[in-house]
Amino acid sequence: MLKLQLDKLLLMNRMQDRLQFEYQPMQEYIEQLISTDNKEKEAKSNGLRYVSHRYQFEKAIEYFEKKFIEDGTTSDENILNKKQFQVDVQLKKIFPDHTDVYHVPHGQSDQDIARHFINEIGTDDPFYIVDVSHYPKQYMKWKCYFPDIQVFYAMKTNDNDFLIKIIERLGGGFDCASINELKTVLALCPDIDCSKRIIYAHPCKPISHIKYFQEKNVQLTVVDNEDELIKLEKHWPNVQILIRLKTKDSKSLISFSDKFGANEHIATRLFQLAKKLNLNIVGCAFHVGTGCYDDNAFQHALQFAQQIFHIAKKYQFHLTILDIGGGFPGFDEDHRPSFSQLAQTIQQSLDEYFPQRENIQIIAEPGRYFAAASMDLVASIIACRSNNKDYLNFSSKEEKENVDKDLIDNIYYINESTYGSLSNILYENTTYSITCLRKEHSQLVEHDETKYKSIVYGPTCDSLDIVSLGVDLPLLNIGDHLLFYHVGAYSSSLSMKFNGFQTTKYYYIWKD
Repeated sequence: MLKLQLDKLLLMNRMQDRLQFEYQPMQEYIEQLISTDNKEKEAKSNGLRYVSHRYQFEKAIEYFEKKFIEDGTTSDENILNKKQFQVDVQLKKIFPDHTDVYHVPHGQSDQDIARHFINEIGTDDPFYIVDVSHYPKQYMKWKCYFPDIQVFYAMKTNDNDFLIKIIERLGGGFDCASINELKTVLALCPDIDCSKRIIYAHPCKPISHIKYFQEKNVQLTVVDNEDELIKLEKHWPNVQILIRLKTKDSKSLISFSDKFGANEHIATRLFQLAKKLNLNIVGCAFHVGTGCYDDNAFQHALQFAQQIFHIAKKYQFHLTILDIGGGFPGFDEDHRPSFSQLAQTIQQSLDEYFPQRENIQIIAEPGRYFAAASMDLVASIIACRSNNKDYLNFSSKEEKENVDKDLIDNIYYINESTYGSLSNILYENTTYSITCLRKEHSQLVEHDETKYKSIVYGPTCDSLDIVSLGVDLPLLNIGDHLLFYHVGAYSSSLSMKFNGFQTTKYYYIWKD
């Protein structure tokens, strides 16, 4: 069930209550409409229920409509609950018939889910567990905090089919930076209106890509330099343009302003040149860096955007679009600003710098926000080096006895890699939360077990393929598993087949 991690504002707490209002009876009714088959029965015996694709959606909607007509009420609670119910029903329609989606009842732990699929896969291959219900829950959470800011999902984060289809079905658009990203969207959403729901959000574009986006009727892009304007004047003169602004993003996981963005001086020159070239600048855009952990970064960027809006008037440009980019966290972490804190800062800054914004379309490009917490990874321990100190070379018995107590006790090798799903360890210095699962019935490791200083390596021949250096782990064996949490952002999208290793197996679930 949707549980928004809202702040203490009364309005948000009341919103949470509304979204929970009478949801469970609706879920029970949906369950009555499910056709049961052998596969579903088999999955039930393992604690999960396979979602067959024969829902009677029309009957469910009719029931819902009738119920509230009979109640004779159109309260906000009913309207919001109706919206949540319709989201659930509509999303289950778009599950591909060939894909097994398992329903996870409320209360099932992540470890229970991992156990189920470890038993089902029957091999030691790594696999992802994807919670497709996370996407609509995040979308509705977004709409609670930002009801007037349209989502353009950043395709680079994760191009999972379910994620793309759900964003499109809920009314969102897409931030595409290449031909292949746009082709991916069009293959899954062939009827999407590219003129309104696609932004070519790369400031530096190959001419061949420009022509493709133009052919597909995309009408919005970004620039941050004069050469790009000259290129657009020749190859895409009718496009609507946003000026990409430089931001103060030094506290983000990955900053962008060294590579992209115009300062005030360059932005002024872009207005001047666009005027001469008869190009149409319609707004500005910024990106505070992926994984922004400084809520002041948005405040500074919006203040700068306000200055650009004023400068535009001097050159007779009437700006109507404000793109606040991405950088939103996918889940809350200790000692870092939460999504609700960032949202509050953004709304306050919008009220301060754009108090009269009725005629301004505000959009955003969240990626990590939707993808990060939607996927977990299960990897197997494929080799061990126990008692690692015995492998070290010592010149004497005394030297061995006096060895540093902090030396590594055990080394484990798993079948996932920093070249694969765990590349963020290198790019973002990410430390993943993990759970150890025993191979015997995939039992959890006991909390009071003795821990040993260990190294976890990936499976490749590269000695720098280090998943974790100096982590305290219990004594594990070949065939045990590690469950990595929140690997949905920049994992599969950055994965490569170095040494022939790559995770390709996905299990899909829908959590109550």
